[in-house]
Amino acid sequence: MELGTGTFGRVCLCRDPGGAFHAMKILEISDVIRLKQVEHVKNEKAILLQVQHPFIIRM
Repeated sequence: MELGTGTFGRVCLCRDPGGAFHAMKILEISDVIRLKQVEHVKNEKAILLQVQHPFIIRM
């Protein structure tokens, strides 16, 4: 099930083998590179690795 779309891709609802639900962000890499947003995507990942909050995913 698709939860949303954005400039570079979409977010889908997925279920792991244990039955837990997760949101998966799927990026169109060619668009990220073409629009020169590679550093932005890397920064987003770095921030998500550091943040600890129950409403924000842990990587």
